[in-house]
Amino acid sequence: MKITQDVRYKIEHDLNLTLFLIYEKMNPSFATIRPSFLCMMQKENNVLNRIVEQESAAKEFGFYWERLDQLIEQIRSECMEIEDAWEKQDLKHLQEEIGDLLQAAVSLAIFCRMDPQETLQLSVEKFQKRYNKLVLLAQQDGLGNLKNKPFDVLLDYWKRAKGS
Repeated sequence: MKITQDVRYKIEHDLNLTLFLIYEKMNPSFATIRPSFLCMMQKENNVLNRIVEQESAAKEFGFYWERLDQLIEQIRSECMEIEDAWEKQDLKHLQEEIGDLLQAAVSLAIFCRMDPQETLQLSVEKFQKRYNKLVLLAQQDGLGNLKNKPFDVLLDYWKRAKGS
């Protein structure tokens, strides 16, 4: 039996909450931090899963992407809106548009039938490996850091790290 992402999230959430409640019963003073603990737990387990749930509900309702190019166009549109908000220095709108871009990127992973959590984890690991290689290359060139170096120098190190 294959457990869906939604079911897995529900099981993890219920298990975490149950363990928390047991601990709270055993340690009554723990109740004073309950709101912040629950908030942290929800943030940790909930954001990507909420998007997965939203996408699933939208698809079930019939409000869903037909083709990949539609999603790509949405992502381009969000990037333009980010640029506009940046130029206007409208931080509230900027944050909203960055959130829209992140949601669209997660939607893209889902549309491509990939687990967003796993996809993001792989990206973080790939970045870390490249960054570590970049630092090593800079150190091999006698540099302690890349502060105050022109962007083209940074980009050169990044390309070299990517190519190794």
